Amino acid sequence: MADDGENFWTYCAHCGTQLGIDDWPPIVEMATDGGETDLHSFCDEECRSGWTDTE
Repeated sequence: MADDGENFWTYCAHCGTQLGIDDWPPIVEMATDGGETDLHSFCDEECRSGWTDTE
């Protein structure tokens, strides 16, 4: 799952779990080939690490 509008804040980029409205999710910021920034949020550090290992 990638940064696709409002889904960035509502779903984990690794497992797809819906994030709570009051959550402060771990975030990864990546530069695209075009020089823009993509943001990815995660339900916890384990998912963040798992996603980072696959990128």
